[in-house]
Amino acid sequence: MKNAAHTTLPWPAFRDDVKDFLDLAKDRNYAYGFSEADITRIHAQLQQRKVSGEEPHSLSAYLIWCLGKAVSAHPQVQAVKHKKKLVVFEDVDVALMIEKKLPDGKTFPFPYIFKAVQTKSFEEINTELREAKALSFESIRKRKKSVIPRFLPKFLRLFILKKLLSNPFRAKEVKGTIALTSLGNVLSKRKFWPVPTGPYPIIVATGGVYDSKGVHSSGVKKMLCFSFSLDHDILDGAPVARFGNTFIELLESASGIGEKV
Repeated sequence: MKNAAHTTLPWPAFRDDVKDFLDLAKDRNYAYGFSEADITRIHAQLQQRKVSGEEPHSLSAYLIWCLGKAVSAHPQVQAVKHKKKLVVFEDVDVALMIEKKLPDGKTFPFPYIFKAVQTKSFEEINTELREAKALSFESIRKRKKSVIPRFLPKFLRLFILKKLLSNPFRAKEVKGTIALTSLGNVLSKRKFWPVPTGPYPIIVATGGVYDSKGVHSSGVKKMLCFSFSLDHDILDGAPVARFGNTFIELLESASGIGEKV
């Protein structure tokens, strides 16, 4: 009914940009995988650092570090089709959405690209993430590589966007080679597997962290839910499974903390 109780809110203009970007993935065939990792060790290290009063370490930063090492070991998972060839980049550039608060109190997500993470230490990535979160709104606007006028019709905006990103080297510069979505803070202490989407060969999405209360020799375990979205036009399940296995091994080992590279 027209008079049913409701609230009318203004449409955030940036959502048009988000939708245009996501629509680039419409003509791709995606497959999905769901798993979990025992992050008891890394969780304990992060908590210990927090208790000791030292500069806190971020689980998201550690996930980026692990992705850099895992993709570097299996570079084909970030291959990009260009005409009749596949372009496989050596550098792993991870795109992460970071939420920023506006002066009016509202929030909006902005993409930040961590460049060549396979060459960086965990400490370097953690520092970079902290600095990215501290960026001013004006700094974020200046970082944008290009702006497509929103007044243009949607079909024209998409045409321009596809044209800009048809060159894999330009696309790498603008949106990175893979993406990470972290939603663990939204639904913590629950089993939750997000289903990511976007124009990337592979996206890793982390969900809830829950306590596994089964019988374990080491007691209760901290388990991280995560999922993969892979472009099945380019990737098959086997290489992605091998990449996933390496990623899980790195996560569960808690290696890299304190290392220089």
